Amino acid sequence: MKYDNKIEEQLNSLICHIDTKPNIVTHPLEDSSYLDVKLLTSEDGFHVQVQALYDQFTDYIGQFIQQNSADPKLHIHIASTLSRLLAYYQQAQSSIKESPLRIEWKTLSEHHIIPNPTDNFNIKQKEKYYRQAYTFFYKMSSVQLWFLDLIIQYLDQQLAPYQGVKENAHVEETTLPKPDFKKPKKPQLNPIYYFTITEEHYEHYEIKLNKLHDNLSKEGFIDCTLPQFKKLFYTKDGSQPKKTPKPIIWLTGYYTHLCFFIQCLVKNKFIPNSKQPFSFNDIALNLFYDSKEGAYFKPKSKKCDVKIKTHKHDLIEKIVSKSILLNKQPTL
Repeated sequence: MKYDNKIEEQLNSLICHIDTKPNIVTHPLEDSSYLDVKLLTSEDGFHVQVQALYDQFTDYIGQFIQQNSADPKLHIHIASTLSRLLAYYQQAQSSIKESPLRIEWKTLSEHHIIPNPTDNFNIKQKEKYYRQAYTFFYKMSSVQLWFLDLIIQYLDQQLAPYQGVKENAHVEETTLPKPDFKKPKKPQLNPIYYFTITEEHYEHYEIKLNKLHDNLSKEGFIDCTLPQFKKLFYTKDGSQPKKTPKPIIWLTGYYTHLCFFIQCLVKNKFIPNSKQPFSFNDIALNLFYDSKEGAYFKPKSKKCDVKIKTHKHDLIEKIVSKSILLNKQPTL
């Protein structure tokens, strides 16, 4: 089976290149766009759009491998195709991550300033709209990185059985190991970490997660898209994850802030106070990065013992209450 790149090209057009000339429109702001996707669609709508192509792409790769794997002579074709794709997506991921433009959007989303010596209302509104547009651009690039990471993980897994294939090897060398039909040993499963929402909060839990994400992002506690944040939480009657969700970044750099946030979720009975199968602190340590991607927290103690509350702790407490207790809205 010859490789067909039609689906790949559609997917690549959405996730492999940062938009170097995104469009900012202030009247109305919703017409601002990134890769021709309007702000009105939002990063969540973009996520859905990319997800559909991602599913088509991985389905096609699975079919491509299946139809070529029966013939050992075609293992080279599989290996070279997967290797090429993996290298391409790794390069795309690195390019977007290191883009000065993306870093600039992050800064401008909070600090874009238009000179306004007379405190003109229209100028203040324009400044606000520009910040919202830059926030949208940054979040769209985060969605791109999210899917690039998924694709890289997927291709890496699919390529693993073909790593020993060499282009000039004999058929015997390119043949994959024959399956062992003996009774397999029970595999040691990797633990799966995620938060379970209590039944008490099933009603409107989607709205509550939206508010949590929005308030934590605005106050500089987390750096992730809404879909990424939602993947950390599941309900008992919903479909459970097959693997630990990709961690998100906790920006303050202090474990006491993170564990206090989780403690507030427990206090408000949004997640259970249980040690089975894992304590909420163990779950948090596996679902949050310390300030930057790939860096996990390494506290001396997992316990959350906040003896002296700071302004940050008070702010976290108010954020959780405001987001989860929909009928009570404390001022942040």
